[in-house]
Amino acid sequence: MENFGNFISGLFTTPLSDMKAIELICLVLLCVAAFYIAKKVLKFVRAAFKLIGRGLRNIFSAKHRCSKIQCKTCGRTLDKCICAKNKNRSYVSRLYHYHKEEKAAKTKK
Repeated sequence: MENFGNFISGLFTTPLSDMKAIELICLVLLCVAAFYIAKKVLKFVRAAFKLIGRGLRNIFSAKHRCSKIQCKTCGRTLDKCICAKNKNRSYVSRLYHYHKEEKAAKTKK
């Protein structure tokens, strides 16, 4: 195992002109593998940032969307609703429950 570690560290410290063919091939393969792994990791990081961004966008635009939807109980918009079911709820929660009720009402018809 120690010889393998010395071989790998020798790949990165030996000048290209002094390398043997097998060392050069191993160096190229290691670089390609590192690039492939980095590409995969960056793909997952990008997906995570997109997911976080989508969540933040939903949170910050929820009030704007609530201001366009009218409550069926009190007649006010959801952002100014005073119903017991919407009292002390966040805008995101109000939207979620509104859409859930709408979906349930459509399936009953």
